[in-house]
Amino acid sequence: MSHQICNRTGYAHGLVVALLTTALGTSSAMAGQLADVAPSPLGVLPASAAILQAAQEGTPPAAETPAISLSDLRSRLAERGVDVAMSYVVDWSRVPVGAGRADMIGRGLMDSSATVDLERLAGVPGATAFVQHQWKGGGDGSSALGIYQSFSNIDADDFQRVYEVWYEQRLSADRVRIKVGQVDANSEFAAVDGAGDFINASMGFSPTVFLLPTYPYPAPSVNVFVSPTAHLSVGAGVYGSQSAAARWRQPFVIAQATGSWSLSEGRDGYLRLGTWQQDQVVEDGPARPSAGHYVVAEQALWRLADGASHLRVFGQLGVTGAVTEGADRHLGGGLLWSGLGRFRPGDAVGFGATLARMGEAAEHPGVSELAMGPFVRMALAEWFVLTPDVQLVRHAGGDPDAGTRAVATLRLSATF
Repeated sequence: MSHQICNRTGYAHGLVVALLTTALGTSSAMAGQLADVAPSPLGVLPASAAILQAAQEGTPPAAETPAISLSDLRSRLAERGVDVAMSYVVDWSRVPVGAGRADMIGRGLMDSSATVDLERLAGVPGATAFVQHQWKGGGDGSSALGIYQSFSNIDADDFQRVYEVWYEQRLSADRVRIKVGQVDANSEFAAVDGAGDFINASMGFSPTVFLLPTYPYPAPSVNVFVSPTAHLSVGAGVYGSQSAAARWRQPFVIAQATGSWSLSEGRDGYLRLGTWQQDQVVEDGPARPSAGHYVVAEQALWRLADGASHLRVFGQLGVTGAVTEGADRHLGGGLLWSGLGRFRPGDAVGFGATLARMGEAAEHPGVSELAMGPFVRMALAEWFVLTPDVQLVRHAGGDPDAGTRAVATLRLSATF
């Protein structure tokens, strides 16, 4: 592990520990106990199981009993307005490698965060602070297969870093919201709310917004949102370029309007319209302007009276005029049934399809990659979810000679 990575991890860990000790007024000994905790992203299941069991039982996996249990710690933090969260996602994918053979690719993502209600903690009305650290380890199955639309939305090169750090201020009875700091833009823009359980990355936002500062590279930003009515909101964000040399000279700018409604029997829906622009840095040449537009729509078709089960449909469209090696046209959508009856409110079944046409600079311009398939979300416990997923990928990476590949993924998600 490089010295630089160690420094980043230590900085993130120090931020979280500082928040905990400030909120709790803990002793230096307790701060030392907190500072000794170090997550491992792909250790994978044995260590995770022990930690998760300890989190549920309120006792650590080690023999010694600490001065305070995890459940007591979280309760004391919550009383002071600090919400500490940790999640661990592990994906195992069976991928074809040719000649009828298949291989297994595993990867994991550890996420830890602290959300601070500054009104409760420090008496600042409408203020919230947030710090988050992520640690990803394992392979990148999508790149290994040359698939453009990542069949696992945690696929990326290995990293560990402070992911998001921001301050948010709400004004005028929450009609105005200002967020400043390092932000994942997809948490605010181009998001498909009902696609959260889908594993394919293109279900979460259109790949035509290819410069969006999102996983695994959020960016420093200033965001402003205004909600003149309960059913209408508009927002805009300015994000620093991924290139440090051109951080604010060539920013990513995005704007979005959202209209929402609710039909009879609680059948809610929304429509989002967005536009974005950034001067794309090109080696040995002037900056090239890139821009695009997107539309996202979602509608609940049916809902039980108690809200324990509902059926939703969603769709998205993205276009860009940029000369890109990626997608310049995208069409996607899906159907989601959440809450399989009153006794299985945490379960879900879904089917989605996403079609991305390769742009002018691609090796095979005009060829479309299609990914489609079902998933099942099984909540085995309040803190543990199992998600089997199967995707059929045709013309991977826009290669017209690539046939149809079947990729199966098993996702294990734990929160504590």
